[in-house]
Amino acid sequence: MLVAGVMLWWIASRGGVVSSIESFVGSWSTTRTSVALLGGVAAADAIGLVGVCLMTVAVLAAAFYNLFSELLGGIEVTVVEQEDLSSELCEWG
Repeated sequence: MLVAGVMLWWIASRGGVVSSIESFVGSWSTTRTSVALLGGVAAADAIGLVGVCLMTVAVLAAAFYNLFSELLGGIEVTVVEQEDLSSELCEWG
């Protein structure tokens, strides 16, 4: 996988793709739109950071729940289905 990545990078570099992308991105920093672009990137970073924090809290909560349920025995829930007797009464009545 690493060799394939190096080969693709070498081919793109020889073809001028890498320098073309670098000059295109460099032209963004010299225009006025770079401020708006950086604002959008900062917002995306903040949203991503919040997502990572929430996922970390969820993983820790699940780990603590599993730990405490193992130590304390957890809660057992039994679901019982009850018949609806009103339909049977209507048939007899």
